[in-house]
Amino acid sequence: MTAVLLGFDFDGVFDCGSPIGPLSREIFNRFAVLLNIGVCIVSDSANCKWDDVPRVATPNRRGNLMEFRRRFPEALIRIYVSDNKDYAEADAAGFTYVEANEFAKGIKEEQ
Repeated sequence: MTAVLLGFDFDGVFDCGSPIGPLSREIFNRFAVLLNIGVCIVSDSANCKWDDVPRVATPNRRGNLMEFRRRFPEALIRIYVSDNKDYAEADAAGFTYVEANEFAKGIKEEQ
């Protein structure tokens, strides 16, 4: 059972997006593998070249989040990390919006 979902926008969230964000690919991988939680890129950004990760990429943010949620209906906690201030889209899809910079403050990067 997947109890937690983390949906990530790409640009402005990851250090290879445009604009550059505060999170690394390594952090994404650690969430996906080590913590065994549902993680997904929910963005249609052409800057995302990560073909080997779960992704929902339609032009509709709410639709991306809804599709991610549909894949894990048992999830109790749903978090959307972005820098777009799209609180209404996250709320409509049943996710809690968290600003990327605030989310990054609580993440310990490997040295």
